[in-house]
Amino acid sequence: MNYLIGLTAFPKKPRKNKLCYDELIMMKKYFLIALASLTIGIAPLSTHANTFVVSQKSLEFDEYPYESCGETCPEIDYSFIDTGYNWLDAIINKDVVLGLSGYIEEGSSEDKEWQAFKNIKNPTDKQLANQTTKAIKKFSNENTEWIKEDKDNSPFSMRSVPNYLGNKQLKNGNHLELFSINNYQYLGGAHGLPTLGYYVFDMNNKKLLELDDVVISGKKSILEKLAYEAYIKYLLDNDVNPDDMAETWEFYLTDNFSFNKDGITFLYQPYAIGPYAMGMPELTIKYQDLKGVIKAEYLD
Repeated sequence: MNYLIGLTAFPKKPRKNKLCYDELIMMKKYFLIALASLTIGIAPLSTHANTFVVSQKSLEFDEYPYESCGETCPEIDYSFIDTGYNWLDAIINKDVVLGLSGYIEEGSSEDKEWQAFKNIKNPTDKQLANQTTKAIKKFSNENTEWIKEDKDNSPFSMRSVPNYLGNKQLKNGNHLELFSINNYQYLGGAHGLPTLGYYVFDMNNKKLLELDDVVISGKKSILEKLAYEAYIKYLLDNDVNPDDMAETWEFYLTDNFSFNKDGITFLYQPYAIGPYAMGMPELTIKYQDLKGVIKAEYLD
């Protein structure tokens, strides 16, 4: 079994390279997540003259976050980005850390602490590292208790990893940079829970776009109707009776959206509009069907 620091996996019981393990233990008080800087090479949705490079960001930690879990460490996978656009990096990297928060009792002192972190507009590297360490310690302790209940229990696992999806060039000269954050938590039971959040960044105006920024005023109900029609088609294509689904699950227009070469895609999390077995339904509405519904500059 391995546990993960950033994108680097370390064995819990190294057998062949004892020297490497001893050196790792000596780094408990101070260590560096050494993530190699790289450009994520995903083909852009449209070509543009801007140079946009996504690298993995390294953080320094004051203490070794796994020192308390011993032989019962969970699997944790996370990473941070560095694009050179501080406002964009702050949004993604803060949400990466928030994705590691796990279950928090509402109104508790821990809840207040996480809310305070969430309210920081541009967290420093130190704040990101400190909050990440707290999250890992908490998750490790919960995992240890879980393993104590039954040694045959599978270890907890957690993931919060950003992905660069490409860009979209707008007709007005602006361009959008597209990201997602892939989250997953396994806290025992039959299966874990994956989620995926989309991020659409307006680079000229330095902001994270919301759905209301894209839709023409007063046209959101039309967009919801188009999404519902796509949902019905999705059900029929997967041999699911829409009437049966309507008895238990209510459809709504999610604000989790992104652009691709065909149109706007709306992604729903597990249990949002259907059972877990449906996974994460993706509904795409083509650009030609969105004329008069979304603002002209966003049409392909």
